[in-house]
Amino acid sequence: MTQTQNEKTEQQLEGAFNAFTQVSEQLVLAYSVLENQVTKLNSELNAARSERLVHLAEKERIACRLESLLTALPGGVVVIDGEGRVAECNPAATAMLGEPLLGELWNSVAKRAFDCDTVTDIEVLLRSGRRINITSSHLDSEPGKILLLQDITEQRALQQSLEHHRRLSSMGEMVASLAHQVRTPLSSALLYCTNLKRDDLDPASQKKFAEKSIARLHQLNHMVSDMLGFAKGGNTQLEQVNLGQLISDLKTSVAPLLAEREAQLTIKGHVPEINFTGNHQALMNAFQNLVINASQSRLVDEANVHITLETKVAEQQVIFKITDDGPGISSAHIDRIFEPFYTTRNTGTGLGLAVVRAVILSHNGTIKIESAKGKGATFILGIPLNMKADVLPSGSYFTAPQKTPKVEVA
Repeated sequence: MTQTQNEKTEQQLEGAFNAFTQVSEQLVLAYSVLENQVTKLNSELNAARSERLVHLAEKERIACRLESLLTALPGGVVVIDGEGRVAECNPAATAMLGEPLLGELWNSVAKRAFDCDTVTDIEVLLRSGRRINITSSHLDSEPGKILLLQDITEQRALQQSLEHHRRLSSMGEMVASLAHQVRTPLSSALLYCTNLKRDDLDPASQKKFAEKSIARLHQLNHMVSDMLGFAKGGNTQLEQVNLGQLISDLKTSVAPLLAEREAQLTIKGHVPEINFTGNHQALMNAFQNLVINASQSRLVDEANVHITLETKVAEQQVIFKITDDGPGISSAHIDRIFEPFYTTRNTGTGLGLAVVRAVILSHNGTIKIESAKGKGATFILGIPLNMKADVLPSGSYFTAPQKTPKVEVA
């Protein structure tokens, strides 16, 4: 019985040993496989780490190049995060907008640096006097946007200079035609003055010849004023203009010519007592041309022309509305009336309304025309209340951005 139990125990031990041996062999095999896998993974990890280091080094080189590029750029770059704060900027942006900049709310920076309320995708004037163009683009991978700031002060000055030379060139091309127009009233004035020397001339005839001489000389003066006004164009020095004084001076200056043409000018409504930025004499010339042009619209045998001038302040502009009850402007002419030397009258220079356009352009204003054949004409001019002169790095000076004034035809 005891021997049998011992044999059984030995068999159990042998079976357990065999099972242990088998499990051990399996563990050794699994460890070998695992070791091979670890070796392979380590190799792959080292390769990935090396590749990542290469990529990181390349990204670092790109970042350094971009940083150098942003630093060297003459234009300003501003990155605004999702909270509306300046996250990044380059030195050019700091020079334009001033410090502090990083971490500041963009709206606060805009109010501090800009001379207007609108701050994206337009031209704005800095409080320093520089003029910049701002464009914006949304960031693709995160909330926020990037702003590009370009200083266009010198560009606008060059455009203004080019426009000035264009006007001079246009005048040169028309010298021969204008010389003929000047010669006609000049010859008439000389003839009338010669008749004044006659001893047998009675007082009534003397007065008639004197009035005709003065009329021809006024015509000459108007031609010369038109030519000078067109040549000067937008070269206006800014000053504070009193609206009431401007209207009073205008009414006084045009009174003799209106009386001669039997036309009437009425100042409609109340003239606001305000000052605005502009050039008194340039605006005087422009409004004189509009009033005189309206007074000349009367046809033969028609009633006298009545002209009304109304002023008001709206949307940060001084609005001038000049209306006449003349024959109006036909659709065939209305698109060309601001062209230099374009005229429908034999005695005109074609520069009067071109001068108006140049002056409104220099004040960064707007023009709207309401007219129909046989129904009179209305010119609505808008002049900004505040303009700021720009001083260029070269030390030169100009007063307004050079762009075509907004002209609407109703």
